Amino acid sequence: MIITTGILKEELSSYANPSAKIRPMVRDQELFPIIRGYYETNRETSGHSLAPIILRPSYLSFEYALSVYGLIPEAIYVYTCASLGKRKFKFFNTLFGQYHY
Repeated sequence: MIITTGILKEELSSYANPSAKIRPMVRDQELFPIIRGYYETNRETSGHSLAPIILRPSYLSFEYALSVYGLIPEAIYVYTCASLGKRKFKFFNTLFGQYHY
């Protein structure tokens, strides 16, 4: 499940410094960072389900989509995504995979 920093701070409000509690949770692998402000609670989450969360609005496209539908024989190790209204390429390297927008 994807959790934001705001939700975590609300859940950890009983602590004097909720932000300081997040770092040990990441270290103990209770939370897995996706991008700044977003965490995943399950390490086994598929990387393709996180693609629209990392950069909004976006969708999986290009080589990744062709590979999923068996239209190209190559294995694809990067999630390629298209985003609306963005003029620059963005790259994110996470525990769940590499994302190119």
